[in-house]
Parts: sequence; structure tokens; C-alpha cells
Amino acid sequence: MAMVLAGPPNALHMCFILRTERPGDRWSGQMALPGGWASSHSEPPIQAAIRETREEVGLLLDAHQHLGDLAARSIGSRGDGRPGLLSPHLFYIGEAMPALQPEPREVADAFWIPLAHLADPANRTTIDWYGDDSSSFPGIDYGGQVVWGLTLGIWQDFRRLLESGGD
Repeated sequence: MAMVLAGPPNALHMCFILRTERPGDRWSGQMALPGGWASSHSEPPIQAAIRETREEVGLLLDAHQHLGDLAARSIGSRGDGRPGLLSPHLFYIGEAMPALQPEPREVADAFWIPLAHLADPANRTTIDWYGDDSSSFPGIDYGGQVVWGLTLGIWQDFRRLLESGGD
């Protein structure tokens, strides 16, 4: 998974995607960060993040833009019974925010969301995932879409890193 930052240092934005609705995809229709599964056991996670980001939103990342990694997270099953490990890789691509080109089979839309918006308590919301308030989860509203679940957890990890000064 790629956490792609762009913009001037005092007004950073992060790339998010809205996943296309697809039968059998447990993350279908959800807000996410670009990136996906390694194409083979021999593909390093950072290469998978670079490849998948190019395929999903048309951004060309390379190793010199890589700032570091957040802690990997176990995500249980990939949906096919095999365990998954999510490895968030952080990139800064510069002050310009290039147009995002969503690949419609995988990505319904793509956004540059300001970090200030993500951090603003006024944008906090909840999402009722199973259609009732007994399954309510915290999230961040962005234009009617909600960043929640695993993606919210990764954002929170990154925010804690920023607040700690990168330690």
C-alpha cells in the first residue's frame, strides 16, 4: 500500500481512492489508499505498492521518493483464505499534485485529501457498516465518502508519527 503525499510542506495532501463496487471484494466501494497485493511471493511489498499505484491511479512512484514505512499490519484473510500482510510505504512526490487517473475496473474515483482535513475533528463521523447502529465505526467524512476501518487506522498511525516528530 502506498501513502502518497504531495503539496507544499505546510499544506500536504494524501492520495486516496474509492474502490469500485465488485462482487466478492470485501473492501468494495470503500475509501482506501492505493496499492494492492504482490503479484508473486518474490515481488517485494514496496515494488507491489509502486506497481499498483501506477495501475490504480496513474502515479509513477520511484524509490527516491520513498520516505520510509509504517508498521505492517496483519489483515487476516485476503478473501481467498490466504493470510494477508499490509505494508504501508510512505512517498513524497513533490509540491505539484498531478491529476489522478483512476483505473475504472479497480478505482471508482481518486482524491488528493488535505492532511488538515483528515486531522480536523469537525470531519469526524461514524459509519454503520451493516446498516444498523449496532455496527457503528469511527471515520472521517470527505465529501460524503468515509475513511474508516483499516484505512483510518493507517492514517492514525501516520498522524501519531507526525505528532511524535518522526520518532
